[in-house]
Amino acid sequence: MPLNEHVPIRRELMLLYGVAGVGKTRLATSLPERFGDILYVAVDEGSENLDSVLEKYRSRITVIKPNMQNPLVDAGEIATTDWAKKYPKVKTLVIDTFTNLSWRVLNFITEKGLAQANHKSIGVPGTSSFASLPDKGDFGATHGVIRNFITQLIAQQPTLNIIVLCHEDVVTDDATGTIGGPATVGRAMMTWVPARFGSVIRVTTKVENSIEKGVLSQKTRYVANTVPQGAWISRINENNEKGNPMPQTVLDVNPINFWNLYDANFYKEAVNVTE
Repeated sequence: MPLNEHVPIRRELMLLYGVAGVGKTRLATSLPERFGDILYVAVDEGSENLDSVLEKYRSRITVIKPNMQNPLVDAGEIATTDWAKKYPKVKTLVIDTFTNLSWRVLNFITEKGLAQANHKSIGVPGTSSFASLPDKGDFGATHGVIRNFITQLIAQQPTLNIIVLCHEDVVTDDATGTIGGPATVGRAMMTWVPARFGSVIRVTTKVENSIEKGVLSQKTRYVANTVPQGAWISRINENNEKGNPMPQTVLDVNPINFWNLYDANFYKEAVNVTE
């Protein structure tokens, strides 16, 4: 097979994760102008309302809401639709959250018996309380879907910035110890998925104490972490020899301060190199 010359296209492949309520969605949608319009895939329940998105950014966001009647079909359409052609102004694709999509896929495969016919179950058959419990085969099939989805998403959207949001999880194994990272389905995916992205950002909280006139007050700040913290996965795509100049960034109410700092340290330098 002949090899074709590849001309690199500057785009961002980023994974953001953290517990609920730490500002992942706001961070992923408070972007500088170079990110263009945003196609926002609202997978989580209620995320289509953009409740945590700052008003000033809403006009540049187009929301699509998968119905999830068949998450395998939905995942395929999200990954392979030519979004840049369908929405010419869109330069960034945000998926919120991939955790929910992964679990919907697992539940669908389990309930439909697509990977194995017999399952343990709970509840009364024929009622809303009945549910099949996923087994090894269901997890294996879901892992295959996850791998295919991420691979196709990155390959089929070659001109778009891609920002994938996940909740976080921590798992412990007697053989390999404890690891924390983006929640998908199973330990193997916790390391495989972030390895596909140039930058992996964990959003956490930081409590700041202050005393004024003898009164103690506390303020919760949100922090974007781009270096590993113990067992937690995070990193940034360093394209220079200076190392990571922004291992932890305290986010403003408008977290565009993170992206401006990122561009000052990485994007501008990359543009200058290619000029």
